[in-house]
Amino acid sequence: MWTNPELLASFFLTGLLGGAGHCTAMCGPIAAVVGLRGEKKGALARSLLYSAGRVTTYAFLGGVMGASGNLALLSSKAVWFQKGVMVGTGVLMCLLALLQSGLFPGNPGLFSSTPGGGVIEKAAGKLFSSGEAGVFFPAGLVLGFLPCGLLYTALVGAARAGAATPSWGAGLLTGGALLLVFGTGTALPLTLISLSAGHLPLRGKKVFQVLASLLFFAVGVSFIVKGVKF
Repeated sequence: MWTNPELLASFFLTGLLGGAGHCTAMCGPIAAVVGLRGEKKGALARSLLYSAGRVTTYAFLGGVMGASGNLALLSSKAVWFQKGVMVGTGVLMCLLALLQSGLFPGNPGLFSSTPGGGVIEKAAGKLFSSGEAGVFFPAGLVLGFLPCGLLYTALVGAARAGAATPSWGAGLLTGGALLLVFGTGTALPLTLISLSAGHLPLRGKKVFQVLASLLFFAVGVSFIVKGVKF
């Protein structure tokens, strides 16, 4: 499962589109600070260190979810249980994707503002305040835990993918790989922001956010179909 090119590609594209839409709106200011926090010639190195830290956290969380999905499935080998996991996860992914898209009036995107995020941002802010290049990787590690609806949707998908693997170790690799490519996709637009300290037009960000959400919706539908046909 973790070498499935179609699933890896869908997670990467979702991360890329979500990074150009949702992430530039939520984390764009942070990425701009990374680019401006020091000499211009070091902006790329700072951005890559920051992104590497954030993607590392994503891969860790994905591995945990993938292994958890496999272990949860071991609690019962009944066919009805496995069908329920597939269909239930697919429905949850579809729901989260629609909420995250911001298509509904009065809903800017799921978890766009969550109380716990302030604590995480303050912790990362203390690291940024030193201005040394070495702090950007650990700051990225910390900021990888920021509440994010698109990330949560990816983690649900990682848990489902892990449930389809033969062991918890394979589930860990599957979930880690999926979130690694997802995080890499989100890193590309944020790196551009760090280098330019600019922002995409609001309309462009909205389109990318919707496309990313619809792609994850499609992955959720595929899980439902597989569960029904199981």
